[in-house]
Amino acid sequence: MKELKYDLDKCNCITILNDASNHGNKKIYPIVVRFFQPYVGVQVKILDFQDQPGETSDIIVNYLNQVLTDNNLTAKVVAFCGDNANVNFGGAVRRGTNNVLTKLQSSLKKDLIASFYQAVLQLEGQTVSAIEAAKVINELKDNLTQKQTNHFLPFMVRQLMLKLKDSGTDIDEEFVKRTATEFYKTSREYLEQWTYTFLPKKWRYFIGQI
Repeated sequence: MKELKYDLDKCNCITILNDASNHGNKKIYPIVVRFFQPYVGVQVKILDFQDQPGETSDIIVNYLNQVLTDNNLTAKVVAFCGDNANVNFGGAVRRGTNNVLTKLQSSLKKDLIASFYQAVLQLEGQTVSAIEAAKVINELKDNLTQKQTNHFLPFMVRQLMLKLKDSGTDIDEEFVKRTATEFYKTSREYLEQWTYTFLPKKWRYFIGQI
């Protein structure tokens, strides 16, 4: 833990991940932190591990805030990842305020990147060098650009819109497309800023930043 604290003190931004698991009559919550070390790669470490009395958004957010404050990390959080559950993100259409993401953003007084699943699936659970990460990051940036240009909507979103239409619900398709397009644009800008601002100049070469 002392070594992890030292590493986190040196980094500029982090992603926090959490998920509950049942252990008897208890809810066990590991809090995982992902961060980048220029000469080592992407690191995924367990920051804290406690049981909680339930799985409500208030309980989760209070726990996250406590751990972030205790470790002086509130200013460094830029993203939140969790499973695609209503309690985390407010459901498939990302509406409502009674969820972890919205409440965490409110308590931290800043917006957070959320649901970065493609990056998570490709990078999580392994340590990669800057050269290895470059291919993943560049492919992700190209993918986000293509989706932004094509106003891409995921299959599940399209299916949900069709169901809502069939039920007589008025859907503003242009608003949904604009929201999705803005998400892809913001995600790409985040990658651009992260690779340029937080990486030493000699490492940016591998991600096309020079």
